[in-house]
Amino acid sequence: MSMPSFGFYGQDDWRVSRKLVLNLGLRYDRYGAFNPKAQYKDQPAGLFNLDGLLDSMNFMWGPLRDKPFESDNLNLGPRFGFAYTADSGGDFVVRGGFGLSFSGFDASHYQSRVARIPRLPFTVTFSRAEAAALGLKFPVTNEDMVPIVLAQNRPAQPETRYDPNLQSPYAMSYTLGIQRALTPRLMVETAFVEHAESSTT
Repeated sequence: MSMPSFGFYGQDDWRVSRKLVLNLGLRYDRYGAFNPKAQYKDQPAGLFNLDGLLDSMNFMWGPLRDKPFESDNLNLGPRFGFAYTADSGGDFVVRGGFGLSFSGFDASHYQSRVARIPRLPFTVTFSRAEAAALGLKFPVTNEDMVPIVLAQNRPAQPETRYDPNLQSPYAMSYTLGIQRALTPRLMVETAFVEHAESSTT
């Protein structure tokens, strides 16, 4: 499998005046889609997914696709920070900042759900009566079960469904604080910090 991703960023400090320093930056991230690679020609292999929910009232889904979602190509994360010296002696400083950060997709969440062909579900549960009717006896291997499951002609309906336009999760961080020198060797500092995250399913 592959999930090609990359990012770039630029960030620097600017001294606006004797009392004010700004830190400005911007980061770009591109997170690739999960692309499984088939090992056998007769078994295409893929993380088969339905192409989105078309009608939420009637629970109608789009056609089958062989990858869960498209690449997320545009994620821009600005960063801003400042340090302001509030007095002439340099003993009282106000600092603050904001940053927006994106995160990629965890490949391990998808690796265990790759199927060999669309009609072969990731898991199948049989009742005791069904197992007896099929003559299943412990132990049974996965390869023993493949022809049995395929013979049931189950519809190609993936058990796990992903939004085909899945967006990368992100976090916003804010901080504002003050530092005050009481003596040449003693300082008091206090700050407010907040971290807010989005979620992706």
